[in-house]
Amino acid sequence: MKLIMESWKSFLNEAKFSISPDEDGPGRNQIVFFSADSKYEIAGDTHGGLSHSIKHYGEFEPDKMKSSLSQALKKAVTFDSLILKSTKTGKTIATGEEAKTMANHNAMLNTFDFINDKIKTNEPLSDEEKSIVPIINSLNKQYQKLVDFYISSATDVKKIKDEAKIKSLLDAKKIIKFIGSYGNKSIVYYLNPADTGLVASGGDEVFTLFRLDKKGADLSKVLKKVGNVENTALKQVLSSYAGLATPGAPQKKKKPKPQKQKTKPGDIVRRLKAANKPDEQIRQILKNAFPKLPEKAVDNMLANIK
Repeated sequence: MKLIMESWKSFLNEAKFSISPDEDGPGRNQIVFFSADSKYEIAGDTHGGLSHSIKHYGEFEPDKMKSSLSQALKKAVTFDSLILKSTKTGKTIATGEEAKTMANHNAMLNTFDFINDKIKTNEPLSDEEKSIVPIINSLNKQYQKLVDFYISSATDVKKIKDEAKIKSLLDAKKIIKFIGSYGNKSIVYYLNPADTGLVASGGDEVFTLFRLDKKGADLSKVLKKVGNVENTALKQVLSSYAGLATPGAPQKKKKPKPQKQKTKPGDIVRRLKAANKPDEQIRQILKNAFPKLPEKAVDNMLANIK
């Protein structure tokens, strides 16, 4: 077991990622267990590189993530001890063959995270959990490569003051590096405009890689997430994607639309009488235009309006 843990630590290169408090539940409301005693609980500082890959890799490669989850489920249903539990209540939902039928990708995603927690807290893995480790290994490796690609291929725009040049980089879908903030922290960001993938790092540590726009590449979401951007030219360009006004630029005032005056029944009667229309025709026109108008009111207008 010690050898397994050491090989995991070496493989995961966790020194590259910062470690933060546990964040359970990437797979919603259910989890696959292989022991009735297993509990899916907050486990301390277990949110590192592997945890981020489990949570975010599917945003970049959904088909590969689905394939890995399907592979894990296929392996899991070969074990007699499969149990499906609720992540909210901890109660057993199903066991045995019924659990094998009900288990889905989201439940297995939580199992991935559960295995991550056990590794980070040095808890021994069951034989069933060990069989799933290579599948999670592969996902984490691809996620780590993606992070490395962002950092190694980014163009640093720190000293670029030409807005047109920055915009051309973004329009050409080039990954850029810039300084921003999150809360009170200064953060080094790596942004891929092709899919709004964003690496956040500080010093020698990487905090995360995720997509700002999970379904597209809406750059209007960048400023909402990164806060203050150090490079003014970059901030102006990002503001243009966000549809924000340039500071100090004159604002166009919208001309107020003229309000339409409502036509009154009496006005219609007056115009029709001036055109020498017969009373019965006027009565029918009023009935069509104002179906709720009382007959007595119509009679009064026909008698008094000339």
